Amino acid sequence: MENFTSKLLLITNKIGKLCFLNLMYILFCIPVITIGASTTALYTCIFLMIDNAEGYLPQTFLSSFKLHFKQSTLLWAGLCLLWIFLVADLSFTRSLPRLFALWAAAVFIILIIYLYSLFCYIFAFLARFHTKTQYLLRSSFILTAKYPFFTFILIMMNAALFLPLCLRPSFFFSILPVIVFLGFSGIAYINGRILNHIFTKEGLIDDPHIKDAAR
Repeated sequence: MENFTSKLLLITNKIGKLCFLNLMYILFCIPVITIGASTTALYTCIFLMIDNAEGYLPQTFLSSFKLHFKQSTLLWAGLCLLWIFLVADLSFTRSLPRLFALWAAAVFIILIIYLYSLFCYIFAFLARFHTKTQYLLRSSFILTAKYPFFTFILIMMNAALFLPLCLRPSFFFSILPVIVFLGFSGIAYINGRILNHIFTKEGLIDDPHIKDAAR
């Protein structure tokens, strides 16, 4: 009975921390341009929770946000510009001959999805390893292609919050309280577990020279 109570308290404590992180994440994402830095800060806290070394989460979140603000913001701005460019090109394909338009649209859709898959890796990788942008992008490209199954799961997990809004808005608004208190951090925690498995499998976490190699 004591063991069950201890586990229940542990789970409740973890859910409470995730709720707090979720509210912080939403608050810091409001300016939109800060989404990259906020996502990196969220994953910094998530990985520390997974390692059972989270400490004082508000301070950790703020420290990571400040530390990675410039790099994360530039990465986020770059991704947004590429998305806009690809979506604009996708819209342009409507004016092309039908057969050519279908092939061109397929190519742009694949590129948009691949770019979105990079988003699933980039900020988490930065939060885990604090690497230079060149190494970060190269590693994210490789991992995205090397682990298609896990990449697909990450894409679906990240899209899970917004698919109901597109498909069934009434259902989305019915689960809005869950999203506000646990949506982003809960999904980030699951993603963190998956990414941690990938990083461990690649020997990145156990490699003491990874930071030096990234510089």
